[in-house]
Amino acid sequence: CQIVASKAILGVGLIYYYYRLLYIFFPISPILGPLMIRLQYMITNDFFTFLKLFVIFMISFGVAIAAVLYPHHSLNLDLVLKAFVFRGLMGLFTSEMADLKHQRGPCSINATTQAEREYACLRLSNGLSFK
Repeated sequence: CQIVASKAILGVGLIYYYYRLLYIFFPISPILGPLMIRLQYMITNDFFTFLKLFVIFMISFGVAIAAVLYPHHSLNLDLVLKAFVFRGLMGLFTSEMADLKHQRGPCSINATTQAEREYACLRLSNGLSFK
Protein backbone atom coordinates (compact mmCIF):
# COMPACT_ATOMS: atom_id res chain seq x y z
CA CYS A 1 0.00 0.00 0.00
CA GLN A 2 2.97 2.31 0.61
CA ILE A 3 4.29 1.51 -2.86
CA VAL A 4 1.04 2.67 -4.47
CA ALA A 5 1.06 5.88 -2.43
CA SER A 6 4.68 6.59 -3.32
CA LYS A 7 3.99 5.96 -7.02
CA ALA A 8 0.99 8.30 -6.87
CA ILE A 9 3.07 11.02 -5.22
CA LEU A 10 5.81 10.47 -7.80
CA GLY A 11 3.27 10.74 -10.63
CA VAL A 12 1.83 14.00 -9.30
CA GLY A 13 5.36 15.32 -8.89
CA LEU A 14 6.23 14.40 -12.46
CA ILE A 15 3.13 16.12 -13.81
CA TYR A 16 4.01 19.26 -11.84
CA TYR A 17 7.59 19.07 -13.11
CA TYR A 18 6.45 18.76 -16.74
CA TYR A 19 4.11 21.75 -16.35
CA ARG A 20 6.98 23.69 -14.86
CA LEU A 21 9.20 22.80 -17.82
CA LEU A 22 6.47 23.92 -20.21
CA TYR A 23 6.29 27.31 -18.51
CA ILE A 24 10.10 27.63 -18.57
CA PHE A 25 10.60 26.70 -22.22
CA PHE A 26 7.38 28.24 -23.53
CA PRO A 27 6.75 31.38 -21.50
CA ILE A 28 3.34 32.92 -21.89
CA SER A 29 3.80 36.31 -23.48
CA PRO A 30 1.96 38.50 -25.98
CA ILE A 31 4.90 38.05 -28.37
CA LEU A 32 4.06 34.36 -28.89
CA GLY A 33 0.54 35.20 -29.90
CA PRO A 34 -3.01 34.91 -28.66
CA LEU A 35 -3.03 31.11 -28.92
CA MET A 36 -0.59 30.70 -26.02
CA ILE A 37 -2.50 33.24 -23.93
CA ARG A 38 -5.79 31.39 -24.60
CA LEU A 39 -4.08 28.12 -23.66
CA GLN A 40 -3.02 29.62 -20.34
CA TYR A 41 -6.56 30.86 -19.65
CA MET A 42 -7.98 27.49 -20.59
CA ILE A 43 -5.65 25.63 -18.22
CA THR A 44 -6.15 27.99 -15.30
CA ASN A 45 -9.92 28.41 -15.60
CA ASP A 46 -11.56 25.54 -17.44
CA PHE A 47 -9.27 22.68 -16.49
CA PHE A 48 -9.31 23.42 -12.76
CA THR A 49 -13.09 23.80 -12.83
CA PHE A 50 -13.31 20.41 -14.52
CA LEU A 51 -10.98 18.90 -11.90
CA LYS A 52 -13.14 20.22 -9.07
CA LEU A 53 -16.26 18.61 -10.56
CA PHE A 54 -14.34 15.42 -11.32
CA VAL A 55 -13.11 15.06 -7.73
CA ILE A 56 -16.62 15.60 -6.34
CA PHE A 57 -18.07 12.85 -8.52
CA MET A 58 -15.14 10.46 -7.95
CA ILE A 59 -15.40 10.79 -4.16
CA SER A 60 -19.17 10.39 -4.10
CA PHE A 61 -19.29 7.38 -6.42
CA GLY A 62 -16.23 5.80 -4.81
CA VAL A 63 -17.83 6.02 -1.36
CA ALA A 64 -21.14 4.65 -2.67
CA ILE A 65 -19.47 1.70 -4.40
CA ALA A 66 -17.34 0.95 -1.32
CA ALA A 67 -20.45 1.05 0.88
CA VAL A 68 -22.09 -1.54 -1.35
CA LEU A 69 -19.01 -3.76 -1.62
CA TYR A 70 -17.91 -3.54 2.04
CA PRO A 71 -21.12 -3.21 4.07
CA HIS A 72 -19.73 -4.74 7.28
CA HIS A 73 -16.55 -2.69 7.57
CA SER A 74 -16.42 0.24 9.96
CA LEU A 75 -15.74 3.71 8.61
CA ASN A 76 -12.02 4.36 8.92
CA LEU A 77 -9.17 5.80 6.88
CA ASP A 78 -8.43 2.48 5.17
CA LEU A 79 -11.97 2.22 3.82
CA VAL A 80 -11.88 5.83 2.62
CA LEU A 81 -8.61 5.17 0.78
CA LYS A 82 -10.09 2.03 -0.77
CA ALA A 83 -13.19 3.97 -1.78
CA PHE A 84 -11.45 6.93 -3.34
CA VAL A 85 -8.16 5.62 -4.68
CA PHE A 86 -8.86 2.02 -5.64
CA ARG A 87 -12.54 2.12 -6.59
CA GLY A 88 -12.65 5.67 -7.87
CA LEU A 89 -9.42 6.54 -9.62
CA MET A 90 -7.91 3.12 -10.29
CA GLY A 91 -11.25 1.83 -11.53
CA LEU A 92 -11.04 4.22 -14.47
CA PHE A 93 -7.74 2.92 -15.75
CA THR A 94 -7.38 -0.66 -14.48
CA SER A 95 -9.37 -3.83 -14.02
CA GLU A 96 -8.74 -6.75 -11.72
CA MET A 97 -7.57 -9.96 -13.33
CA ALA A 98 -10.03 -11.97 -11.23
CA ASP A 99 -12.89 -9.98 -12.77
CA LEU A 100 -11.59 -10.63 -16.27
CA LYS A 101 -11.15 -14.37 -15.67
CA HIS A 102 -14.40 -14.77 -13.65
CA GLN A 103 -12.48 -16.25 -10.70
CA ARG A 104 -13.79 -14.18 -7.81
CA GLY A 105 -14.90 -16.29 -4.86
CA PRO A 106 -18.49 -15.96 -3.65
CA CYS A 107 -18.76 -13.04 -1.21
CA SER A 108 -15.11 -13.10 -0.27
CA ILE A 109 -14.90 -9.31 0.01
CA ASN A 110 -18.11 -8.49 1.87
CA ALA A 111 -17.84 -10.06 5.30
CA THR A 112 -15.16 -10.11 7.97
CA THR A 113 -16.25 -13.22 9.91
CA GLN A 114 -17.86 -16.51 8.94
CA ALA A 115 -21.22 -15.55 10.50
CA GLU A 116 -21.33 -12.28 8.57
CA ARG A 117 -20.31 -14.09 5.39
CA GLU A 118 -23.33 -16.38 5.64
CA TYR A 119 -25.75 -13.46 5.96
CA ALA A 120 -23.99 -11.10 3.57
CA CYS A 121 -23.78 -13.47 0.64
CA LEU A 122 -26.79 -13.39 -1.65
CA ARG A 123 -26.81 -16.67 -3.54
CA LEU A 124 -28.75 -16.04 -6.69
CA SER A 125 -28.28 -19.59 -7.92
CA ASN A 126 -30.59 -20.88 -5.15
CA GLY A 127 -33.16 -18.18 -5.80
CA LEU A 128 -34.49 -15.48 -3.52
CA SER A 129 -36.50 -16.38 -0.45
CA PHE A 130 -38.77 -13.87 1.29
CA LYS A 131 -39.78 -16.05 4.26
